[in-house]
Amino acid sequence: MKGLIFTLSAGLILAGLITLAALESGGVVKIATTNPANGEERLTHIWFIEADDDAGPLHLEAGHPGNPWVEDLRVHPYATIDGKPYQFVLPSAGQEADTHEHIRFEMRRKYGWRDVWVGLLFDTSQSFMIEAHPQS
Repeated sequence: MKGLIFTLSAGLILAGLITLAALESGGVVKIATTNPANGEERLTHIWFIEADDDAGPLHLEAGHPGNPWVEDLRVHPYATIDGKPYQFVLPSAGQEADTHEHIRFEMRRKYGWRDVWVGLLFDTSQSFMIEAHPQS
């Protein structure tokens, strides 16, 4: 019995370490939104896709329409990414599904095994793309 508990514990620890490496080992930005309910800053780590040119928008994946950082942007579409100001463009409710396949393809292409691993743990079926336009 002790051997089984040890094996299960070791497996859970390994899965946790793989997940941490997948989520945080690079290609991550920190978005700082403002919670409209209390005015507090909310920091969220997010994967992103860069535009082909330096002046283009970043593409972020919102895993679910009800994510708190997404709700923050619906109220106030301005926030910072890694301390730099951005304006965010969210698709309307009817357009979210139109961006799903594009952002899923781009995430899989950029993040590879990491995207596959995270996809095993989290439901991305309602994910959609948010554009982040740099501000001067």
